[in-house]
Amino acid sequence: MTPAVQIPPLTFEQFLDYDDGTETLYELIDGCPLAMPEPSRQHQSIVRYLDRVFSDEIERLGKPWETVRNTAIRVPGRFLADGRRPDLAIVDLPQSEAEQQEKGIKTTPHMVIEVASSNWKDDLRDKIFAYLHLQVPEYWILDYAGQIPEKYCERGRGVKTIVHTLRTVGRYGYDKQEFIGNEVIPCQTFEDLQLTTQQILQLGKTSL
Repeated sequence: MTPAVQIPPLTFEQFLDYDDGTETLYELIDGCPLAMPEPSRQHQSIVRYLDRVFSDEIERLGKPWETVRNTAIRVPGRFLADGRRPDLAIVDLPQSEAEQQEKGIKTTPHMVIEVASSNWKDDLRDKIFAYLHLQVPEYWILDYAGQIPEKYCERGRGVKTIVHTLRTVGRYGYDKQEFIGNEVIPCQTFEDLQLTTQQILQLGKTSL
């Protein structure tokens, strides 16, 4: 990420109104707006595909949830609250007209999905701690280009979906699993789904 022009540290509420006059998306880290890298078209098409899949499942199940893309989510920070913009998140529907008019997400998402890009280190290190402290139950990282180095992977470098599920017993943290090819990715949030990494990549291309 690229730091924005130096400004006094922002609170999350101030960040929601931050506007540098461009269409650049920023995340808030330690009070500083940091520019997000521009995603590839394939990255965007994968997010669109997953958005449709999860939205259809929400409607089928009749859950009071919705999907949001690149929406600022308040997460615990070192000093002030940070603001992260995951590619896709499953969140509760607003419960009142006042909530409907609010910016950003201040509740805990049911699920967060990140598609790994040039800032994959953020997905694997900083964001995983932010989502853990927020107690997000399920966190996916889709490495569609196989760019995450082998030392960070349990099954070697390559295209994969990394699934983190929040432990409910024992030591605090996430359980991590990796899924490749046509292996079905277990989804805690939508248990009936039978997605595979290969399917997401292939059908995601049709969203271009």
